[in-house]
Amino acid sequence: MFEQIQETTDVYKKVLNGLSVRQRVFANNLANVDTPNFKRSEVLFEDQLSRTISQQKGDSFPAIPISYTNPLHFSLDDYTPYIQPDVIVDKDTSYRNDGNNVDIDLEMTKLAKNEVTYSAVAQLLTGKIAGLKYAISEGGG
Repeated sequence: MFEQIQETTDVYKKVLNGLSVRQRVFANNLANVDTPNFKRSEVLFEDQLSRTISQQKGDSFPAIPISYTNPLHFSLDDYTPYIQPDVIVDKDTSYRNDGNNVDIDLEMTKLAKNEVTYSAVAQLLTGKIAGLKYAISEGGG
């Protein structure tokens, strides 16, 4: 049971890390809204995380290659160090004559959505930790 809780918290930590990197990238995009030839960036990590979870559950979707002799010898924690947010620069678009492609309205919308998602995941993680803390201190009787 503890291993399952650890795997869940590892996933939450990776999601929070990815969302935190995304928040910094949005802030950078917004800070450079008036910089000529600036190209906006995006952060991608959800596909890596999904593939890793699928692999851990035994699905046939290919993930990070790893050698093992017994499926019980590793957990999701073995994979999570390899899940890193990818920062992608969008060089293909340009909204203005100065070469900048930052759409302030779109960036603000994505920033707000990211903040809500981060808060929700942080609350889920807090709830998991609180439940574990209760089980350790009160539930053991």
